[in-house]
Amino acid sequence: MKTMKYIKLLKIFEVITPFIALIISQGVREVIGMAFLVFFFLSLTYLGILIYDVFKGKIDGNEFTINFVFYFVDIILMLLSTLVSAKIIF
Repeated sequence: MKTMKYIKLLKIFEVITPFIALIISQGVREVIGMAFLVFFFLSLTYLGILIYDVFKGKIDGNEFTINFVFYFVDIILMLLSTLVSAKIIF
């Protein structure tokens, strides 16, 4: 891979998701709901940036595939970890 900026961007989104959810929400149940919502919008932003860079020619098909796999695995892990933490809290 030529660049790691997409992976760094994805990790930044992961780190700021709980903080944004805590700022927006009112209670424990709302924090979890907001975390899903915030992560959903941030992940759509990431996917939009990734697709935009493919069409602009900044990355090729192989890099897109690798970064999309990272994106997909990251979404699955984030959702599973949020569900597990919600089950532990309640």
